[in-house]
Amino acid sequence: MAAADKDFKQRDDLKPLHILQPEGVSFRLDGQQLEWQNWKMHIGMSVSFSRVDAYCLQRFTTAKALRCQLSPTMTTVRCGRCFTAFRYRRWWFHMGRQSTLTGENLLSTLESMEWVSWPVNCLLDVIAWARFITWYSFFIFHQTFCSSSCSPAFVKHDGTAEVIQNCICIHEEDAGVLWKHTDFCPGGRGQTVRRRRLVVSMVCTLANYEYIFNYMFYQDGTIELEIRMTGILQVYVAPDGEQPLYGTLVAPNINAQFHQHIFSIRVDPMIDGLNNSLVETDIMASPFPTGSTENFAGNAFIAKDTVLTRESGRDLPPPGVERRWRIVNRGKQHYSTGSDVGYAINIKSGGVELMTAHDGWVGRRATFAKKPVWVCRDVEGVKGGRMWAAGNYVPQTKQAPEDSIGEWVKGEESIEDEDLLVFLTIGATHIPRPEDWPVMPVEHININFKPVSFFACNPSMDVPGVHDPKSVLAFTPDPSNRNQPCH
Repeated sequence: MAAADKDFKQRDDLKPLHILQPEGVSFRLDGQQLEWQNWKMHIGMSVSFSRVDAYCLQRFTTAKALRCQLSPTMTTVRCGRCFTAFRYRRWWFHMGRQSTLTGENLLSTLESMEWVSWPVNCLLDVIAWARFITWYSFFIFHQTFCSSSCSPAFVKHDGTAEVIQNCICIHEEDAGVLWKHTDFCPGGRGQTVRRRRLVVSMVCTLANYEYIFNYMFYQDGTIELEIRMTGILQVYVAPDGEQPLYGTLVAPNINAQFHQHIFSIRVDPMIDGLNNSLVETDIMASPFPTGSTENFAGNAFIAKDTVLTRESGRDLPPPGVERRWRIVNRGKQHYSTGSDVGYAINIKSGGVELMTAHDGWVGRRATFAKKPVWVCRDVEGVKGGRMWAAGNYVPQTKQAPEDSIGEWVKGEESIEDEDLLVFLTIGATHIPRPEDWPVMPVEHININFKPVSFFACNPSMDVPGVHDPKSVLAFTPDPSNRNQPCH
């Protein structure tokens, strides 16, 4: 930036921020098995996707197991310009056409402002006490291995070896308040418990974008997948006087095109057992009129559950309805509510609708992007199971192949109390801003999975409320009081 703008100067009013864990980290890593706060998980990676297998154990009552394999398996990026031969053809399958490993970044806690050769950079990726893992893959045998100490290599497209150190990071973060309450009465007592989360992250550079994948685990049994996007916008030089219809002039004669990032997230659940079902819940206003016995004040609303019976792609809700999904085990019930144990899927903050004709090039090839949720049976085969929402060989097909999600659900096989796969479609529609240039600030996409009737009660009640002696009062005029705890 300084080379392009002689008046550019980095701000000098930002004081250091340190994250300290004087007694070390709270997680344990044994090979590929990671343990933290009643969670056990295995971390994996292959040529085209990252994967976390999570297991949750209940402490208070009978042990319960949640197994959820969570992995982004496909990304399509499409531009919104409809003419000029080169540009309307611009849409990519970033995860599928390209290997996430070939774009994998080295992560570091060391601060440096020097760029080094692609794909490795030593910018400040993590401010924490972190553990880094080196991954490598033998493509011939289709297996993935992990090393937390050695430095093996993987095979690049040209057949040469490439070592990527520290490509997966594990660290803990403070995440605000976990739970809090104060008795609303004279002399009432209060208690606040801080929330902590475990973050398993990776970063890959695919074309002009950096994708940051954060798998986050919480003490209340919540799992969150966060995708952060940064990098440089796709631009072209616009003629003088052009007023772009399908882009934004982020700088004089620099047109950044409208585009979408659409991800398919493969969820392989095992909710307290192998045989699961998917429940679709519509939350809506009560159908009874105001003044009636059922809805006297007109403020009633209901949640209507439908157990899905056949493989299908699910639609977005109509206006006035909020739609949710949850994966349940109908053979296990909560001791108090009698409801099936389950985990709810929240894609509201990451939901996206495909902004293209469904019979267009993108719609015919990236069929997974047409629906927010797909559900099918988990079928194993000689050539592997149902892994890739857009098919195994993305660059070699113009239409949706037989091994893609749109074809899998055509059989409409029963999915009641079966071994299920759920594919979630999330993403972002990007209308570029001048503030996105020359390097875009991070955009966030979040989805989460929350327990519903899975635990007997709040599973984080045993997390202690800790007073941090390092938290002090800011702007204290008396220097002698500056280091006194603020608790």
